[in-house]
Amino acid sequence: MIFSRAVARIEPLPLSQWPSEMRDALAALDPPVRRHPRPQREGRPKALNALGTLARYPALTQAFHTFNGHILFATTLSPRQRELLVLRVAALRDAPYEWAQHVVQGTDAGITREEISRIGTGPYPQSVFYTSTGTYNLGHTCNTWTAEALRVAGLPVNAAGVVFAGQVLDQLPRILEADHDPIHRTR
Repeated sequence: MIFSRAVARIEPLPLSQWPSEMRDALAALDPPVRRHPRPQREGRPKALNALGTLARYPALTQAFHTFNGHILFATTLSPRQRELLVLRVAALRDAPYEWAQHVVQGTDAGITREEISRIGTGPYPQSVFYTSTGTYNLGHTCNTWTAEALRVAGLPVNAAGVVFAGQVLDQLPRILEADHDPIHRTR
């Protein structure tokens, strides 16, 4: 994986200078309901540079760790699915730190080195992911795309405001009750 961007650097705080608020910020990484175990720690980097940088901003760190705690330990995605997504985002966003961390976690989750190399090199000829011409962000997700595609296929689906899978599935009764047959419709 080749990363091209130079990144501005904020000097990390040494552990001895971390503010007391960092204790709560670090605790936020542990969600109330855990679905997945902690990753292996023995023989692994401790990420003290990243944490030392975040230590300058305890409130931001707490919010960041609440989100990360969910992604790492409480998501309904399997560890393999999660790591495939994180690695793909790291490759697309040119994020060498995330890439390096999650190559290790990805192999722990059962992703092979060959699969990892395909993620990093792009979508073809044997990529795990497909390219997209659409945008993807917190307000326009794969679930939004799904709702839009169902609408284009002639189903009574409203894509406005759809972010989560449940918002598509909530429309299922209306889809099933509708008088339509888009596959066998005569043109």
